[in-house]
Amino acid sequence: LTKLKMAITPPNIEVVSSLLAANVPILCIHNDQTQQETLALLRRGCARESVLFCAEGDLNQLQVSLDSLLEMNEKMREKPYGFEAKDITTQVFRFGPLHTD
Repeated sequence: LTKLKMAITPPNIEVVSSLLAANVPILCIHNDQTQQETLALLRRGCARESVLFCAEGDLNQLQVSLDSLLEMNEKMREKPYGFEAKDITTQVFRFGPLHTD
C-alpha cells in the first residue's frame, strides 16, 4: 500500500484505516446507498486526515477532488504525526451512535 500515490474508495472504515496507516491520500466516494451513519462517523474520524469525500453523482465535486489529490499529493502525505490503523476505529467509534433528535 505504501507505494500508492492515492486511492479512490467507498466509505469503508477498514479500507480507509488501512490506507491512512500507509499514508495514502484518499478520495472516498459515496452514493445514495451509503449508510449515512457510517459516512458521518468517517467524516468526523478523518477530519484531520488526508481524506476527501465526494458524492458519486456530483461531477464538479469529483473533478475538484481529483485535481486536489493530484496537485496536493505530496503535501497531503506530510504530517507531523503517525497514524496507526486502530486509531481511526477508535476515533470513529468514540463518537458513538448518531442522534437525530
